[in-house]
Amino acid sequence: MEKESVFHHLVSDLSLDERKKLLENLNSQSISTEPLYSDEKESGEFDLNDWYEKMPWYMRLWYFFLSLLKSSSPEKIYEDKLIASAQQ
Repeated sequence: MEKESVFHHLVSDLSLDERKKLLENLNSQSISTEPLYSDEKESGEFDLNDWYEKMPWYMRLWYFFLSLLKSSSPEKIYEDKLIASAQQ
């Protein structure tokens, strides 16, 4: 005999009326076809500002200090770094 699942074990303790109600509830609930996770690589879009905002605070602080020295925006410095690392 196969090992019973936890769900099967729990349902076996229910009365027949409770099982019917549970089955009706499960059938009445709509299941979303929308994915729970969306990979940004699949979308093909790359938003530099979004990536910059998701960086840790200390990295954004570093790019801020670099921007003061180079007289350029932190986003531009980050973009230049990404382009340079992609070319290697």
